[in-house]
Amino acid sequence: MNKLKDSYIQILRDFFPKNNRNLSIDTQLDRDLEEQIACLQDAVILLKKARDADDKIATQAALLHISSYAMGLSGFFRDIDADAAMLRGAPQWPEIPKNYKIPEHYNFPHK
Repeated sequence: MNKLKDSYIQILRDFFPKNNRNLSIDTQLDRDLEEQIACLQDAVILLKKARDADDKIATQAALLHISSYAMGLSGFFRDIDADAAMLRGAPQWPEIPKNYKIPEHYNFPHK
């Protein structure tokens, strides 16, 4: 994730030199993502333990935590998407030709 952040910041500096504050990118994306995922995993473990103990209140609490952490992750990725959309909107980009394919030498595995 920090590679993504670094790339976004470089594009921002290149295309928006006077406006470097539009990105919602945090400076420690890797750490933030790891922390959010760890919290979600902890809540899933809590859910399993609560279900195994047939503790309906703890099960509900675990579900609330899962929902909260999932929403945090959703926002994390929504911010990345919003930043990409903002950067794509720079007038300096050339138009992508119709039927463009990423060159093979990039080894991008997705079509």
